[in-house]
Amino acid sequence: MGTLQQQLQRAEKLNPQHLVDIIFNFLASIEAELASLNKDQIYKSSIDIFGNPLGYYSRATEYITTNDALLGKGTRIKKEGDPYDFLQYGEFLKGVYAKASKGFVTFGSSDPKTDDILSNIRLLSKSFFGLTDEHKIEVIQNKIKPHLLKATRLELGV
Repeated sequence: MGTLQQQLQRAEKLNPQHLVDIIFNFLASIEAELASLNKDQIYKSSIDIFGNPLGYYSRATEYITTNDALLGKGTRIKKEGDPYDFLQYGEFLKGVYAKASKGFVTFGSSDPKTDDILSNIRLLSKSFFGLTDEHKIEVIQNKIKPHLLKATRLELGV
């Protein structure tokens, strides 16, 4: 543990900027997990970062996907009123990423058609990229907090 003077010297290293650095270095190490949470919001829940729906398939989409299935061009029939899942856009979901740097975590998709997808007038929200408050709390409580506690204990030698 060390003397009181040694502990004070170690504690001085734990200034706010150092703690922010610890957190963002850690976030950089779990970027794939953050991106996965964002993908789940888009694909499984069809919600934006505020928990609102992204949109619903139309009758025209149901007709098109039914026709495609009958012609052997696809197997998924999207029913009118079903929430968007964005699987038909190929690389969009595969391209969802999270990038932690300089005090920010940026979310997006590397799919070159992302702008086209976001310009769909039937979308109810364009706030696809990022985490819901529930996911943020989950990441803070289950990932960041344990890591920060462990890192500060190591630095303090306790």
